[in-house]
Amino acid sequence: MNPHEQLFLRLVDHNEYHIDADGRIWKPDGGKWKRAEKLGRYKQVMFREGKGEPWHYVYAHRVVALFHLGDIPDGYEINHKDGKKHNNHPANLEIVTKSQNATHSVRVLRKNRGECHGMSKITDEIARTIRRLCCTDMPRKDIAARFGVHPSCVSHIKARRTWKHVT
Repeated sequence: MNPHEQLFLRLVDHNEYHIDADGRIWKPDGGKWKRAEKLGRYKQVMFREGKGEPWHYVYAHRVVALFHLGDIPDGYEINHKDGKKHNNHPANLEIVTKSQNATHSVRVLRKNRGECHGMSKITDEIARTIRRLCCTDMPRKDIAARFGVHPSCVSHIKARRTWKHVT
């Protein structure tokens, strides 16, 4: 737990913020409570200890996990089981190692694979087509030129070293 998370949980203990059973974070606003999270890649909460104090940010999923699941050991992360980074319901959060989080992302959520990978130059359908063309007499360098990839990419697809998930 970092110092900003410790400070934020102290404010929760003093009823200056509230974390509900569904993982939403609330702050007082003129006698009412309003949502405190701001959207980004992950939900964040901007807070300060008092007027005139510096502003701090904490990730909502981390403070919800700390509040509902307990301490997060050093080197561990919070995984969103359903892959939706804005779903901070305690039942959707789990404390995992970095390796477990990465494995979940690829194996369970199918992220960073094939056309979902941010660096991908081809689609699943093109990979299928390349595989079919490799079974013909067409030279690999011609197949590669047709799809704008390097000939080694064609060889890797044919040998199923890459695009293994495409049948």
